[in-house]
Amino acid sequence: MTEDISPNQALVTLLTQWQEMLREGTSEYELIRVLQAPPLAFFSEQAMRDPLLLFQTHFALYNALYQLRDDWLANQQGLLEITGTRIHLHDYEPQAPGLTSADPLREYYLNWNNFDKTGKQDVEAMLDAFWTRMATGTSADNASPEKVSRARATLDIGDDLNLTRELIKRQYRKRLHECHPDKGGRAEDTRQIVSAYMLLITSLP
Repeated sequence: MTEDISPNQALVTLLTQWQEMLREGTSEYELIRVLQAPPLAFFSEQAMRDPLLLFQTHFALYNALYQLRDDWLANQQGLLEITGTRIHLHDYEPQAPGLTSADPLREYYLNWNNFDKTGKQDVEAMLDAFWTRMATGTSADNASPEKVSRARATLDIGDDLNLTRELIKRQYRKRLHECHPDKGGRAEDTRQIVSAYMLLITSLP
């Protein structure tokens, strides 16, 4: 495996300064939003709107987080938990699970070849799994009829329409376009659209 950390060093340096935030715990979604916002504007404001750019943003963030995980473990500063729903820096414990076990995700995200070889034709198949990881507790088990109905309304999907991945994705992109900041949309509108998409896509059988 070839590891190349140099393309992402600026992001690693930035995240290093956020130990306090990470000790409190956050999510991938929230980190991306902070990194998109001024004055940082580290990620493109379109990062949540274009599938390939979304994957590249996700990959770059995870690459930096895994670099920090290795560094903080080596210096016994803590154990960084990295999942789509939770980014959390725990206190260092020598006997903590996962300190010595193999981590295929670490290997994947520290190899920039995986970033370079992933194109538009690959991203669509990965997108559903990405949103599932980002969904904070949203699954078929807790998607109540009321929540599904509200999510349908947010994406302008009538209750009489059969939910399919293609329909949900089409309406998700349409609603994001309608709520673009240039059209007067708010950050809260985008958050609700993303949440509705995650709930519906993860509630499909």
